[in-house]
Order: sequence, then structure tokens, then C-alpha cells
Amino acid sequence: MGNPPWSAGQKSSGDDNPRADYDEIAQRVRETYEAKQVAVTGRAGGGNSSGNLYVQAFRWASDRLRASDDNPDSEGWIVAFVHPNSLITATSRAGMRAVLRDEFTSIYVVNLRGDAYKSGEEFKREGEKIFGSGSRNGVQITVLVRNPDQQTDIPAILRYAEVQESLTLEEKFKWLKVLGDVTSDELIEIPVNKRHEWTNIGEDGFEEMLAVCDTNYSNPKVVVKDHASGAKTNCDVYVYSFSREILERRVQRLINLYEAARSLVHSGSSNRQHIKQQVEQQTVNDRLDTIKWTDTLKQSLRKGEVIEFDPDRIREVLYRPFTKLWLYEDHRVLTAIKTISAMFPADPDLSLSLSRSLSLSHTHTLSAPRTTWPSPESSPQISSAASTPSQPGKQPESYRGGDADLRDIEHAFPSARDSKDAGLSSDQGITADASATEAIIVTGTSNGGRDDSVVATTCMPDLNSIGPGRGGGRVIPVSSAVSRRRL
Repeated sequence: MGNPPWSAGQKSSGDDNPRADYDEIAQRVRETYEAKQVAVTGRAGGGNSSGNLYVQAFRWASDRLRASDDNPDSEGWIVAFVHPNSLITATSRAGMRAVLRDEFTSIYVVNLRGDAYKSGEEFKREGEKIFGSGSRNGVQITVLVRNPDQQTDIPAILRYAEVQESLTLEEKFKWLKVLGDVTSDELIEIPVNKRHEWTNIGEDGFEEMLAVCDTNYSNPKVVVKDHASGAKTNCDVYVYSFSREILERRVQRLINLYEAARSLVHSGSSNRQHIKQQVEQQTVNDRLDTIKWTDTLKQSLRKGEVIEFDPDRIREVLYRPFTKLWLYEDHRVLTAIKTISAMFPADPDLSLSLSRSLSLSHTHTLSAPRTTWPSPESSPQISSAASTPSQPGKQPESYRGGDADLRDIEHAFPSARDSKDAGLSSDQGITADASATEAIIVTGTSNGGRDDSVVATTCMPDLNSIGPGRGGGRVIPVSSAVSRRRL
């Protein structure tokens, strides 16, 4: 019984926030939950399930209940955890849900909602967060029972209850008190279904319908064959800007530091182990004012890739709906760019003409209403002392970096409303190319929701910044989806 760690680990080695690995438990997760995921869905769940600590905690606790020579009386006991409710909401946990039903005789689930990763009306329905600022995850209570006196060769009986929508934290606790325990009549039995869903159960036969697209490109029977996941950088503040001139200076400094590190790494022995050690020494993120060593940049360094600054690689990107930014496009620096770049080929002549219409004054125009902030030219180096996000001019280096040219990324990029308040249209001075690719962006809601949002664009998009369901959408060329007349 307990509240296991919730960490899924750092998203990339550039985070410099590693944690202890539990290789044996992770292997057990792969052998059970992940293997079952492939068996019941035909595909891997995505993400790092084997490294997610709360998933590992379930696997470890379940194995502790198994009878063994050292513990022959452990065949029947109880596991009770408070943990993220992605167990019941995420499609990537279908295999884990199936295994839990196979390994136990009774399962009781109480969903307390509180998922702060959702947005709009979905977010309001989640109600207040259970742990306040301690976590943005939705929360559930799970009780697993293995009773040796009951039949163990059939799926466990699942009983489920969920708190009402849009409740305050105090109201949720009152509801829990009324609920009492697992014998409450509010826990209803959830039958077994093919998709191993525990909530938001859909109708059977959905899998037999014609798919819109297949992200693994393995199913030829789809409506749309051409699609992409959008640009992904993992280093936005270094490769995006409202000002082309500032972006040029910033990228040149990043490349200069990279090239200096490449010279050191590959100047001596070509032994693979030596290069690996040199890469680890040279890629510590202690110069975040100029460079962030992402997995992609580290891979380029290991290969000895020579990177030279090329102004023709700067192009406009739809960073958010109605908000375009300049992006330095280079697959040796960015995490994912090749597929979406091929779909939206850059026009260097057009990009150069657009740069003249979006001058450096845009940065000052955005900053001008906030007269208490120092200008990039007159500001001293930013102190590392912590301060509130409402004062970007005083942010610590870990938040904004010590480089003055990073300061045009105010609030980690102003929203479309910020641009409007500053008297700047996101399309000011930009005329769409008549031959540009026309595409629609389809993004799903977070945590397996079935509602979708659609945005039309002629500009290469960054889906990791366009929500809801950030990072989970697809970009589909109009010619591949429907005829222009029908659209």
C-alpha cells in the first residue's frame, strides 16, 4: 500500500535530470505489460512504459505476491496504490490493464480526475488538482486483490467509480468520505471488452472501420497515405524567433560552440570509446545561454557532422495558430524535421523577401508596452537569482539564459493575444505563396479523448506547440485528404 514515484524519467538527455534505473523491473515490464500491449493492439504503446516508476511499482508489487520457494505463502494478498490516472485513460496502458485483469481476481478503481494537462472545457470538467502544485496529473486509487480461493483462470472482476465533474478539492474529499470503501454501491462493474478499456468505453467494431491514416505506414488500406507529425525541435528558444536578425546571431553562436566541441572530440583518437567519453565531457549543459545539448545535437557530435551556418535555412513556421515565427531548419540540430520539411519545401527567395518585411523592430514592438523591462541592448547579464515569471527581464539563467538575444522569447513565446495587444499582426507584411502546400492539421485531445481539432494552413507547422493534444496530431496535405473543391 502506498503512493509510488510518478516519474517517467527525463524526456531527453538534454534535461540533465537522470534518475536511478531498475533494469530487472524494467525488463519484467517489457515481458508483461509491453508484450501484452503488442498482443492486444498490434502495436507498441509508445513512450517509455518500462521506465515509468509507477508502472514499475505495479510490476514489482505484483511479483512480490507471486508464490515462490522463499515466500510460499504469498499467493494471495492486496496491492493498493495512489497513482496517475493514465492507467485508465491512456490507450498506451491497454496491455497493462489486460495483464492486471489476468493476474488478479478483483480490481477496484476510484478516479479522482484533476488532469491539468487537458485544456478548455475538458480541463474545467477535471475539477481541482488533488495534489495542488505537486502534480499536474489526474489521480486514481487502485486496489488489486488476488484471492486464491476464487477462480484465477478468468479475468478479474473490475469495479469502477469516478468523482463528479468540475468539483473543488474539498468537494472531492467529501465525496471520498461518502464513498467509504470498495463495498460501496457507487462502484459499478465494468465488463471485459476487446480494447481493454476501463472508462470511456467505445462501441465494438471500431477497429474494423477504415483508418484515416497509419502512423507506422504498415496498413495500405487507409484514407490518407501522405501525412507527417510536424516539426519538433526540443530546443525552441535557440532556433525560433520573431526576429530573423536575432535568430541569425543566436544560431551562429550555437553553431560556433558546437564546432568548437566537435574539434575537441575528434581531434585525437578515433577510438569509439574515446569519442564517447569526449562527447560526455563536452555536452554538459552549463552554457544554456547559448546552446542546449539535445539528443540530436549529441548524435551529430558523435558522428563528427560539420555544421555551417546557412541563412537560407531560415524559414517561417506556424508555431501556434495565428502566430508565425522564424525557424532555423537543420536536421542535424532539430529532433524531427525531414518528413514535414519535404511536405512543405522551403523557398529561399521567398524566405529572404519575407525577412525584409519582418524587421528587428518586431521584437522591440512586442517589448515596448512593458516599459519596466530593460531593452536587449542596454541590459546587463541576467542574474541567476530566482524571480517570478511576470518579470522576464529578471529571470534566472535556467529559465531564460544569460544571452540578451534570448530575451525576445518573452513568456516562452508570446501568444497571439500578446501580439495583438502590442499592435502587431502575426501575418504583418506576409503574403502567402500561391504555390504553397495546403494542408490540414488534425490534433486529438489529451489522454485518449475522442474529440479532434482541425486547423488549415499553408505554412509548415510545429505540432508540439499546437493543441489540444500537443504532439499527438498529424499534418495532412489537402491533395491527399479531399479535393480542393470539396474542402
